[in-house]
Amino acid sequence: MKRWSLSCKQEVVLRLLRGDSLDALSRETGQPASVLSGWRDEFLEGGGVC
Repeated sequence: MKRWSLSCKQEVVLRLLRGDSLDALSRETGQPASVLSGWRDEFLEGGGVC
C-alpha cells in the first residue's frame, strides 16, 4: 500500500477544491472516494491533511 506524503495529499485536495471530479481522482489515484473526501474535510477543518 502506497504511503502518501502531505504534499501529495494536499495536491489532490486542491484539485478537488478547484472542481476536479471526486470519482475521477479516485480512479486516477487508486484511493477510495471516501478517503479523498476525508482528506478534503480535514483540510477544510483547518487541521491539515494527515
